[in-house]
Amino acid sequence: MTTPSPRRVVHNTTFHVDEAVETAWLAALLDEVVPAVTLAAPLARSLFTRVRVGDDACRAYSLQLLFDDDDACRRLALETMGEWLDALSRRFPGGFHHFCSTLEEVRRER
Repeated sequence: MTTPSPRRVVHNTTFHVDEAVETAWLAALLDEVVPAVTLAAPLARSLFTRVRVGDDACRAYSLQLLFDDDDACRRLALETMGEWLDALSRRFPGGFHHFCSTLEEVRRER
């Protein structure tokens, strides 16, 4: 009998950013939030992307943090990300909205 390999888990935060704060918000996220979150958790990988709908880029972004285990993902979601999202909200009040989701890798067992 084979033991199923652990499935990777992704913590996804999607942001919708107001045009008036987009440049400053992007700088804060890329220069402060992403490096701090990456250091705070044992990440397998982080990815920051702009959301595209068809051929059009819009003012929506996604920060995906890929973990090898559920516990590390939970710790990040409960501790580190909450603090940084609160800090961004204070810095850019009403300038962005976000939602978080947890994604679990799906793959065929061998």
